[in-house]
Amino acid sequence: TSTGNPTQSIWTIKSGQTTVAQETISGAGAWTPPPLSAGSYDVALTVTKDCGDGTTASDDVPLRTGYVVVSPDCANVAPSFYFDPAQGPSPLDVKFTNTSCQDGEFDWVMGNGPYHSTSKADVPTNKTLADGTKVWEYTYNGPDPYFDYAVTLSDGTDTTPPQIVRVFKKCTVPNFNNVKVSSAQSLWNTAGFTSTIQMLPPPNKGNTDYKINYQSLPGGQVNPPPDGCNAALTVGP
Repeated sequence: TSTGNPTQSIWTIKSGQTTVAQETISGAGAWTPPPLSAGSYDVALTVTKDCGDGTTASDDVPLRTGYVVVSPDCANVAPSFYFDPAQGPSPLDVKFTNTSCQDGEFDWVMGNGPYHSTSKADVPTNKTLADGTKVWEYTYNGPDPYFDYAVTLSDGTDTTPPQIVRVFKKCTVPNFNNVKVSSAQSLWNTAGFTSTIQMLPPPNKGNTDYKINYQSLPGGQVNPPPDGCNAALTVGP
């Protein structure tokens, strides 16, 4: 509400440095801005009045930061969620976050079981870490290098498209030190690896079943990148 009988009012609505709406009206009348997207907006006002001697004077009302806040229309927004990590070796602990606009009850399909949430804050949990973080644990030890778990979220009206959590079979590189080369492939396969070991020639022709003192991957490494359980390994004397 401006005083001093202004002859003109210029209203400006801004989002940061961007002007999203502006209108010039006569006098100090009210202005109804156009519909705005969800967010926080600043409002500026410049008023002009006739000084009576043929001149005019303008005055800027201090910018009102965050003066207009438009909340999203949750009634027409589909549910959504976020998770991290999206992949890793078994067992894989995944933290889920419900990023839906609306609150209420939700039904999750986790890929290895259902979970019913009584609110957005009630995230899927079948394991609690030592620091109190609630996670959903996935395991896999099948014949393939990995398994994809499809996860969806429903609010009773809409259901999200499936999102994939990829769990790799856990393969840990054995320590081949002093292992006879004839036993290397069996030990490698027992550890879950599917590739064929490359074996360097023996130090001499009379000792073909030598003891291994070299391996191209360090013992204890889990799912060596980039091929995981199909990683290439070379051993030698």
